[in-house]
Amino acid sequence: MELQRDTAARFQRGVAIAADVPAGTAWYGQQRVWSKPERLRDFYEITVQQPIGALLLTPVTLDRPFFTELAARREDAIRTLSDTGGWGAVYAGLVTRRMPANFPLNGTPQRLTENMVLLVDPGAFRPRGN
Repeated sequence: MELQRDTAARFQRGVAIAADVPAGTAWYGQQRVWSKPERLRDFYEITVQQPIGALLLTPVTLDRPFFTELAARREDAIRTLSDTGGWGAVYAGLVTRRMPANFPLNGTPQRLTENMVLLVDPGAFRPRGN
């Protein structure tokens, strides 16, 4: 219930959230939640239709090794929606606390617990005082 209140208070109307465990997030937050797609390109395509203000990454994602996904691969660079890049640059941003500039959730990652992080779009927040 706190997730639902926090989302309603924090984000502009019509902005959605996504999670790597959408069913649990939707159940406890009592709201609709998008599933984190396997490919970053698919995430970008979702944001064209539905603005995503936050992505919750849980132990399901964060407690697994990322070495193959973090390996510098040319195809990880996302330049357009037709690119097929992976999440490697985003996972590296969790370590450096700097998201890739072209990633829509490029605010500073918010560490909720040791293995739970919230990525946010600073432009999706409600203006203060409204």
